[in-house]
Amino acid sequence: IYLSIYLSIYLSIYLVQEEVDEAYENNGGRMPEYSEIMALPYMESCILETMRMQSSVGLLLRACVKEIY
Repeated sequence: IYLSIYLSIYLSIYLVQEEVDEAYENNGGRMPEYSEIMALPYMESCILETMRMQSSVGLLLRACVKEIY
């Protein structure tokens, strides 16, 4: 099971790196513009999945402050 997790992470990193390298080459060897970065679908998917799995909120605690019958 750990091997499959490792391979999926490695594949994700590889695909994002390929996408970024292609955007870099398409921009003439310069850093891509904001609009070009926003057009990288796999990178956006990886960022959204990371935000889903590793929430910046941490722990959300709720407490009942009013009794409901």
